[in-house]
Order: sequence, then structure tokens, then C-alpha cells
Amino acid sequence: MTDLELSDHEKTMLFSFYYAEGLDEFRKEYPDSTDENGRIIEDNFWIGVQVDERMFDLCIFWSNSWLDKSPSRPLCVVYECDPCDGDDGEPNGNWTTNTNKQWYLTDEMEVKI
Repeated sequence: MTDLELSDHEKTMLFSFYYAEGLDEFRKEYPDSTDENGRIIEDNFWIGVQVDERMFDLCIFWSNSWLDKSPSRPLCVVYECDPCDGDDGEPNGNWTTNTNKQWYLTDEMEVKI
């Protein structure tokens, strides 16, 4: 996999969206890193955002920390989306996630939020 190329403006907008909406939505769905039986939640939470002409999917999930070995930090990976074509060969307003390139909005070193 290669790094997703983003402008400074796009990075700023993605950070803003993540901290203003994405992380809150993730925490509503997965308020803790373990389920009621104490098992680590391994599900991914997906949320999309359009920045100017580009569409992005943010994949947020609980990640194990290499520092304290506890699954206590949300990790966010950003992927660009490609427009889907309709039967007429023209874009139909839908998008599909392109996982060939990624950008880690957060990383393992992030301070616990």
C-alpha cells in the first residue's frame, strides 16, 4: 500500500471532521474497546466525508498500543473513494472505497483521548 496524497487543506479538513464528528460517532457505536464479555472489539467503523471534489472514507477502530499493550486508542485510516458509474457509464452519485492508498490520520503514539 502507498500513501494517499493529500493537500494541507484536505488534511486540515479531514482532521476537523474526524475530531468534530467521526470520533463522536465511533464512540457512540463503540464506547469501549471491549464488549460486555471483555473481548476486544475488532469491528471497523466507517464514515465518509467529501472535501471539495474528493470523497474520503475514514476507517476508525480500537487499536492495541505498543506502549501498554491495552486496546485503548482509536486509530483512523483515510482512504479515497472513487465515483461509481451507472448503466449509462456516467457517475451515478455513489462512491466506492479505494484501499490501494491510505493515510494514517492517527497513529499508535496519539495521546489517549
